[in-house]
Amino acid sequence: MPEVLTTQGEVLDRHSVMDSAYNWTALQGWRTPLTALQLVERTGRVPGTARSAPDQTRCRAADRGVCEFLHTAIENHAFEFPSDPAVVADGLCLSFGELDGRANRVAWELAEKGVGQATCVAVVMKKGWEQIVAVLAVLKVGAAYVPLDADLPPQRLRKIVELVQAPVALTQADASPELDLGLAVYCLTIDESAGGIPQPPAVKGATPENLAYIIFTSGSTGAPKGVMVTHAAVMTTIREINRRFGVSRGDRVLGLSSLSFDLSV
Repeated sequence: MPEVLTTQGEVLDRHSVMDSAYNWTALQGWRTPLTALQLVERTGRVPGTARSAPDQTRCRAADRGVCEFLHTAIENHAFEFPSDPAVVADGLCLSFGELDGRANRVAWELAEKGVGQATCVAVVMKKGWEQIVAVLAVLKVGAAYVPLDADLPPQRLRKIVELVQAPVALTQADASPELDLGLAVYCLTIDESAGGIPQPPAVKGATPENLAYIIFTSGSTGAPKGVMVTHAAVMTTIREINRRFGVSRGDRVLGLSSLSFDLSV
């Protein structure tokens, strides 16, 4: 900390600043039980410590109402630029049109199984393009996806699936025989005829505050805990990252993170 600070035209030494930063009366009563402590009044707060969030971290007015849902951003791009490459993995390149078509196929099947709003769908897969199709399909029917690594211990997988009450899990064909989740498992496979399938019916009453996904912690300090993220929250983050790094239509982004890691979104 510097020895001398200037604020509002005044010159303050370091010790004066430190004295004003602490409630010494409260510190002297350090043995006082938490239940007996009183909240610090507004006048007792350190001047200048309560600040609004920086503009770059808040949702701008210009962003409101634009691509409010995670999946609509992809749908819009697929409509305008269907031939643009969307996903490259395992020697396969899916265009936005192909990605959207495959997701539509899975979304229709999920809807037929009764999956919709207030429903969680487990995405139990290894890294691959199938993860992106699965996520997009789940969001299209208004449900929330729960990404789980297919290599996790079976007991842990079952525990999380039971916790979120997922009626369906999406997985890859080569991984499904090894899964024992105690529920109907839909195997997602490559289907070259998926393109051209129309969008599933629009979800009525959906808002940006609807749940988009739940990511579970590692559980290293106890039972795994789910972190729930809404469409509004994730879209604010995505817009800011794209703005900050100048990501545009012609760019390609290397995805290394696991789907169960928030950065993957």
